[in-house]
Formats: sequence, structure tokens, C-alpha cells
Amino acid sequence: ALDDREHVRTTVNTIADERQEFLNQANARMLRSIDSLTNFVMLNTGRPSTQVIDHFAKHRILVAGPFAGFEKYVRVSLGTPSEMREFWRVWDLMPGGHMHT
Repeated sequence: ALDDREHVRTTVNTIADERQEFLNQANARMLRSIDSLTNFVMLNTGRPSTQVIDHFAKHRILVAGPFAGFEKYVRVSLGTPSEMREFWRVWDLMPGGHMHT
């Protein structure tokens, strides 16, 4: 697959677009993240990450954390558009997680 330059270019662009949409949704909720060029984002939850991890686990969504020195961050792997819509739907169910508009 790496020899298929068009496939690699398309995949890189898709991941970049998905990451930007994730960041747009995070910004709408006044959330920040660590700069990323990967298929995951380290999201500053603004609260102990264990609370966020537990909330998502109750909705059958796995997010990674906690990480030493980054106790308010979770690692969110970017998924399909529908998976990411579900991520944000579940985020908005969390107390204090709703969109700030």
C-alpha cells in the first residue's frame, strides 16, 4: 500500500480532515488539545481524565488514559465520521460537557 502514492496521499488528507473536524468540535466546547499530526488527539478534558474515561466506558466507548503528568488528558483515536459524532454526542451527555455556543 505504501507504494500506492495516490492511496497514501488520500489517506493522509482524510486523516487531516478528520482531525480538523475533531478540533473544530473541541473548540466549540472550549476544549484544547496537544498539537497532533497523527490519527489521534490528546484532549485536555479540563477535569480528571478518570471521570471522562468512566463516563465513556458506561456508553461503551473506550478512550485512553490517564497518563502520568497529563492527568486531565485522554487519548482519542480518530474514527469514522459517524463514530466521531457518537463521541461528541456522549461527551455532551457528561455533566458540564455540553457545547458552548
